[in-house]
Amino acid sequence: MSKYQPLSERLAGHPADEWRASFAEIEAVLGFSLPKAARSRSWWANTGDKPHSRAWMAPGWRAEMDQASGVVIFRRPVSEAALQGAPEADVPVSEPEFVSDEVQPIRSRAKGWGIAAAIAAGAAVTAGIAALLVRRRASNSRN
Repeated sequence: MSKYQPLSERLAGHPADEWRASFAEIEAVLGFSLPKAARSRSWWANTGDKPHSRAWMAPGWRAEMDQASGVVIFRRPVSEAALQGAPEADVPVSEPEFVSDEVQPIRSRAKGWGIAAAIAAGAAVTAGIAALLVRRRASNSRN
């Protein structure tokens, strides 16, 4: 077991797709001080060839150090496979009054999907609205 295993476990159980952590927070999770080298961006490289980088990469995270604020930003990228498992946005587009009523339930369901899936759900709503507007414009031009 790697001494960085507690970080892996912390990230694996993190509910959101991003965690901004100070060095003190990371050290509290690990139970020891980070080496001086951790104060450089290169230490946080997402290479997977070092025990510390495998700690966040194994559970599917990427790290980036923000030297200006002194935090490490861990992000869990949303994979194409994860998006494929996200429920489809079933927004009726036949009547405009139904579109706005359906946006909030989609946002609620999208919370657990990750940011990319939420954007995809928003794009589906936008596409539905656009299709409705095109149909309305075509209908009005025929009259």
